[in-house]
Amino acid sequence: MVLPTRRLIWLLAGCTVYAAEADRTVAPAMRRAAPNVHRIRVLQRASVDPELDLIIALGAPEGWPPEDGEGGWWGDKTALGLFLQRRDRPDVVYQIAVESGRGDADCYARVERATATDVVLSCTPEKGRRGPNRKFVYDIRAKALVKRIHYDPFAMQRVFVSGDQAVLVGSDFRRLAAVEYRPGRAPAFRLLNGAPAEQWTGRVRTSAGTVGAGAELRTEIYIEREQFKPTPFGPRHRFTLAQEDTTVPEPQQKRLLVLDGTGQRVERYPLPRRTYEEFANARPRRVADGYSRSGTEMNDEIGPWQIADGTLWFGKTFYDGEGMTGVGGFGYFDTSERKYRVYSPPEIADWSVTAMLVEPEAVWLALARHGEWGSSGGGLLRFDRGTEKVESLELRDIASAISRVGDRLLIATEFGAAVFGEHRLRRYFLDQTTDGRLRVVEAILGP
Repeated sequence: MVLPTRRLIWLLAGCTVYAAEADRTVAPAMRRAAPNVHRIRVLQRASVDPELDLIIALGAPEGWPPEDGEGGWWGDKTALGLFLQRRDRPDVVYQIAVESGRGDADCYARVERATATDVVLSCTPEKGRRGPNRKFVYDIRAKALVKRIHYDPFAMQRVFVSGDQAVLVGSDFRRLAAVEYRPGRAPAFRLLNGAPAEQWTGRVRTSAGTVGAGAELRTEIYIEREQFKPTPFGPRHRFTLAQEDTTVPEPQQKRLLVLDGTGQRVERYPLPRRTYEEFANARPRRVADGYSRSGTEMNDEIGPWQIADGTLWFGKTFYDGEGMTGVGGFGYFDTSERKYRVYSPPEIADWSVTAMLVEPEAVWLALARHGEWGSSGGGLLRFDRGTEKVESLELRDIASAISRVGDRLLIATEFGAAVFGEHRLRRYFLDQTTDGRLRVVEAILGP
């Protein structure tokens, strides 16, 4: 049944009013459990039972800087609350848990999963890599907390595609994991174990290092970048993508450039840097942050790349902090003109490219910002090669690879994986159960 427009507007308005009123009834329960908090903000509301909603709220003390977005700062001065609320009687609220952060592990918390049995939050410290996921398992009938679990997320860093299936390999810094993906199967993801897993984990290079001290000393496993090999391209392979000795800040790799050695001497074609005028025109908000002509250094370089039909395509990457910056873009090397053709639509100007996939009809680009306080995801772009129209998809995670598997896009991310198909983006990750087993589950897309 298609609702008349006016009736649909009334229904949506009614839902909004109900949610606002229901949110307000959670605040007193939150303040009773955490008297130091003043401002209460609901991060997520989910229907988990025919009669109950799950509410995840964050409380901050008076005078705390206002926050918005999909998460908030969770530390020793703020409190996170989990509640169940009667849908027919919003004033009836059951407290599951109200907890402050872990002191030395303060973080920006985001809700990644909210079901009738558990809640999972990701935790990103002010600096450094992503922190542990924090999971709350509860009993909806008893309306009580059952268990808390903390575990490190598995960052997926390699994708091996074979026909209509693929395998992702990642690490939680303690062990490697291999996850098989078959879009035609239900469920599409399956965690591999034993020899089937080792068949794929053995294909990635790893290194080990020690972190911590004393009783906290531990060994960590790192998945190394794929070794770069000079790659010929263009007519009769006359051009080569090569490395210099100079290291690029983000990502930590040697600078890439194009070489032409067919003449009497080797011609070098590094990626041209943008001028300050071009930067100021493309990113006026960054200029307003204090990036003056005298104190600004351009450092945009070739990041992820792909040879498609003999043409070198690339995405730009740059460190965006402490006076260093750039203008985001992507493009290809024109072998006939011996010059770079770069596209910098407004949707990409503020971002580096971390992964790309060039197809006959479109170029897919995963975006991120690399700054002094770490890196943050900027979504997924689709660039139509015919119309040059740009479409943006929301993706909160930083991607390391984009692959085509059947009629789906499979994206390896720092949080797990994402799949785009049938005009819909879905996120997945490796979750830990109460008995320590791993399983692939779906995460929410956003708030």
